This record gives sequence, C-alpha cells and structure tokens, in this order.
Amino acid sequence: MAAVDVDMLIKRIKCDLNRIVLEKAYTQFPEEVRPERRQPFLFLRSWAAKVRLTVAVDDTFAVSPGASYTQPLHTVTNVAQTFTLGAGGSLSTEAVRQEDLEFLLSFKDIDAENDSGRMNTGLYEYCQQPPGLLLESDLGLDRLIDAALKPVETGVLKPGNNFGPGVGPPPAIPKVDLPTVTLEKRKVEPRPELTISQLQEGPEKIRQFSTKLIQKFNIPEDLTKQTAEQLNKGQTQADQNAARIKQILGNATEATSIETKTQAIINNVIKPRYGIAQGTLDSSCIKPVTEAQFEAIAQSSNVSAFVINIDKAAESVADRPNAAPPSPADDDALKAAADKSSDDFNKLVAARDKVIDASNTMTVAMRTCLRKTEKIQEAKKKEGPPVFDPVSTITETINFYVTVTGNVAPTWKLVRVTAPTAGTFLSGSRKDTNTLILSMGRPTPGQNGGPPNTSAMDSQILYSILGQAISASRP
Repeated sequence: MAAVDVDMLIKRIKCDLNRIVLEKAYTQFPEEVRPERRQPFLFLRSWAAKVRLTVAVDDTFAVSPGASYTQPLHTVTNVAQTFTLGAGGSLSTEAVRQEDLEFLLSFKDIDAENDSGRMNTGLYEYCQQPPGLLLESDLGLDRLIDAALKPVETGVLKPGNNFGPGVGPPPAIPKVDLPTVTLEKRKVEPRPELTISQLQEGPEKIRQFSTKLIQKFNIPEDLTKQTAEQLNKGQTQADQNAARIKQILGNATEATSIETKTQAIINNVIKPRYGIAQGTLDSSCIKPVTEAQFEAIAQSSNVSAFVINIDKAAESVADRPNAAPPSPADDDALKAAADKSSDDFNKLVAARDKVIDASNTMTVAMRTCLRKTEKIQEAKKKEGPPVFDPVSTITETINFYVTVTGNVAPTWKLVRVTAPTAGTFLSGSRKDTNTLILSMGRPTPGQNGGPPNTSAMDSQILYSILGQAISASRP
C-alpha cells in the first residue's frame, strides 16, 4: 500500500503539467481586460520542472521470549508456599532505507508530446486521474499554480529587469524567445471517446451507477469495451441497453466536469472582476456589471441543478428491482432515463454557455466605465536590458505517511510454567515516508550544448529539504 508507483507518479506529474501549467501558459484574456498583452503566461512554455522524490522506509522487529517456573512447597500452618524462577530476554532489529529519485522535465518536450497527440494515448492512460488518496493521485498542482500566478494575471508582476536583492539575478528570458511572447494558440487533440469500462474508472458515483446498471441489464463484458458507434450497429436488446447505459454514464461524467469548470469561472473570473469593479468604477456605471454578475451566478446555479437531474435519471433505473432477464418495462425505463439525461445535459451546456456570455457582457460593461488606456508604445529598437520572468520559481512539497504495526501475544499457563512473561511476545512496525518536491522555473541553457543549469530550482529543493530536516528534528 505504501509503495509508490514511480511510473504512475511521473505520468501523473507530466499530465498535470500539461493540463494545468501549459494550458495556463496559453490562456488568452480579452483585449479589453489586458490591452498590452493578452497572454501574460507565455513565459511558462520555456520553463522546466525539477522533481525530487524521497521514499523512506523504517522497519522494526522485536521478540521478547520469557517463561517462569513455579515449584509448590509444603504447606505451613495452612499457608501455601511456592518457589518461582523467571527467565526472559528480548531481541529487536531496525532497518531504515531511503531512496532518492530526481529528474528534470522540460515543458517544451511536454508541449511537443501534447501537440503530437501522445498525451491522449494508452501510454499515459489518457491522463485519467487515478482515484484514491495515494501520492500518485491528486497533487493539488492546479491550486498552487493559480495562487502563484495571480499577481501575473492582475499585472502586479510582469517580465522586466526585476529580481530580489542579495541573491543574484534568475535566468533571463532568452532573446530568441522574446518575439514569441505574442498571441498563440495551442493544438489540443480531441479527447478519445470512453467506453463503459473506462467510464467505470471515474468518480465514485459513476462506479456505483455503472455496477448497478451492468448487473441489472445483464450487459456482457465485451459490450462494456465497445464505443457508441460499435454499440449502435448491434441489433440485440443488449446492444441497445449498453448504448443507453454508456450515454447515461457519459452524460453524468461530463456534467460533473462542466459543473466544476463553471464554478471555477464564477470564483476565478466573475467574483474577482466584480470586486475590481466595485473598487475602481464609478457608481453610475456599476449597474450593468452587477446585472451581468447576477446572471452568471444564476445560470451557474442552473448548471448545478441540471447535474442533479442527470444523476437522478441514472438513479431512477439503477435503483429499480433486479429481474432476470430485464423486463420490457425495464428496457423502456432505461430508454426514458437516457433521453431525460441527454435532454438535461443539453440544457446544462446551454446554461454553461450563458455563464460565459454573462462573463463577456461584464467585460464590455466594465470597459465602458474604465479610462481609455494609452496606446501601446512602439517596440524599442534597442535590445535593452535583460528581461526576467515575473515569477522565478514555483515549488510544492508533498509528504505522504503510511504506518503499519502489528504484534502477537500468545499466553501459555500450565501447572508449573507460565509463558511468556512480557506483555507482547512478537511485534513489528513499518513506517513509509514519501516526500515529493516539485520545483518549476527557467533553466539556463548550457554552454556549447551542455546540460542546462537549474541552480534556481536546485536551491528551492535544498530549502525544502532543509525545512523538512529542521521540522523533523524539533522535540
């Protein structure tokens, strides 16, 4: 349970970097919001991530044998007398093992794998996040990136000749990369269609729905691995039922994803914009902004309501009593549930689109109240001083602990011998400590084609290791 699957962990990190960091790099803002540079995160494309994984295992084993011998003696004045002799010992062993793994991931290489479509293949398991609480599941990278880059998004930090005092400058943006900090689009391969068996690997509620529906309608295993096109070609009732079950599960899975993204728009776009509008805009023009915010929040509530309806459609047939084989009434109920699920899903997509429209309306309303921005200065003919990234490094440290203990305490009580004398005869424990340090920053190109210099990321990793050591040594 405690053993970290390094292969799965590296896949998880690369998929998260591709989905979170590089998607962030290509984020485009409306020209009305950011007239000087609509894509402020493009500098991330030439960054890299240095990863250090430490796996520490502490095995302890102890045995404490012992026995006592009791010899009855003659009774004196009705008082029983005994002679007791005890003997015992103990043996304990402890083995501590620590494994360190460190590697560098280039964002350019990950970007190239995404553009070639390799990230959406079986090699990376289609970048499906594995369920559970183990280290290779959710790394929380999206929350870290959003928080670290918020000052860049608002324009508080921007590329320039700025670096901290006393530590020396970070790696500069190469001059060859400066012209590429312009509007660009990223190629994203369409997500492959998932079969019923692949949908079963999703959230817990989807697994419950799929298990009940497959058992209730006696869906053979081979049909759970077919696409919608293959199922629609079938002529049997089982083919039709499998296609409808896949439709229900797919709607429920995608609906949950859309709801999460819609709530992210509300929390990360609508509400921050309205806060800016309240603090900077005149009260005479705040009303259209308020109306746009109200419309976006209302439509996001509709999105959540349709998600509930889609789940209820699945529950309506999944919780029906089982019958072998399913009755025609069950088949009709499944068809009605699939139609209801698709109808609510279409309404959900329409509500999501209205949230986006309200966000755009808010942008236009804010533009009418903002002062007109001066025209962007013409690019300087001189090369000028070095330009540095607005953020030097982003580092995350994850600790994962698993402790397993056990003991054996048999007791023998005979006429003259009692064993063992210690409370525990045999005991053992194992404590696994897994530490993942992920540091992202710009590597300095090596001289004459040599390896890149990652001193900034190395320093962050050393700081994290030192912090772990200091906190572990405190009483």
